[in-house]
Amino acid sequence: MADPRVVVIVPCVSWNPYVAECLAGCLDLDFDDFRVVLLPDEPLAPPEQPRDNRVLVLPTGDVSIAAKRNRAVREHPTAAYYAMIDSDAFPDPGWLREALSCFSPPEPPWAVGGPNLTPPGDPRRQRVVGAAQRSVMVSGYGAFAKRRSPSRAVSSLTTCNLVVRGEAMRRVGGFREELETAEDRDLCARIRRAGGGIRFHREAVVFHHDRPLGAPLFMQRLTYGHWAITAIRKNPRVFDIPQLIPLVAVLAMAGGFALGSVHPAFALAGLAILLSYCGLLVAEAARHGDRAPDLPLVLLAIATANAGFLAGNLCGLAGCKLHLRRVYRNYHGNAREPGSGRPGCGAATNPDPAGSPLTGESPAP
Repeated sequence: MADPRVVVIVPCVSWNPYVAECLAGCLDLDFDDFRVVLLPDEPLAPPEQPRDNRVLVLPTGDVSIAAKRNRAVREHPTAAYYAMIDSDAFPDPGWLREALSCFSPPEPPWAVGGPNLTPPGDPRRQRVVGAAQRSVMVSGYGAFAKRRSPSRAVSSLTTCNLVVRGEAMRRVGGFREELETAEDRDLCARIRRAGGGIRFHREAVVFHHDRPLGAPLFMQRLTYGHWAITAIRKNPRVFDIPQLIPLVAVLAMAGGFALGSVHPAFALAGLAILLSYCGLLVAEAARHGDRAPDLPLVLLAIATANAGFLAGNLCGLAGCKLHLRRVYRNYHGNAREPGSGRPGCGAATNPDPAGSPLTGESPAP
């Protein structure tokens, strides 16, 4: 059987209501000639969906999310496009149609993505986190993708919403399966080095459930901060270095206060850093909060995200080990939507990163 034009790749751990929502949204796409590949750890039969020949379930075992995606690519080696989406997200019906409209001559990009927005019906504790993620203080360079920013060429996009030309995926050798995180940044970096372009299209929309404000958000950002240190040690080119500004600022502030007994100027410098951070916090909350009553919670969400990321940085620097699959999860039992789905869906690393995971040959430089 010939491969479909588009393969929609959905990694997950197991069946849950978020996965059900994602699958239903994919099957409702306003597009023909596609297949959805669901990649759980263990075999499953989607209980809430009728049998549909557009759905293929490929159990993968406990492997990295990059390995899951590569498995779907290997299963469909001649597909024209591979569309990536997280299992706790669902697409706008026009997602694929809009994304593919950008792959047009004379110089089509190699990859296209769009906004990943907070679903409008999500509870307040998730909506305020979505607002916080529109701030560069939380999302760094990627903050533009949390809203309908102007369409333009970009250097990187996330696999929550990313469509890659099949020939481009095969040329760069797919995802590096040894990466626990930043595998999408790494893919985009290799696409650029191979001469390909990446485009953000504001109409190619998916909706992505945010973690609720509180411990779920803190733990998510803690894993990001922990992974950041590992990613920078392995390949600093693929990580958003400006996200380490909170770590540098806190270390400078702590050093200033610690040296205050030597000279008051050090303490004043530490105080200036603290006051500057507080001022930025208020300004960013006011800028990105959608409703006046939510502004204090948006401010708290930005601060919580920063604190979690900083804690993760410190854990990474100290060499602490995290049970990533236990810590990094989306649903924690207190959001309106039931379930236990989480994006990433597989934090374990692949023990054999040698060669291209798609062809067995050396990846493109």
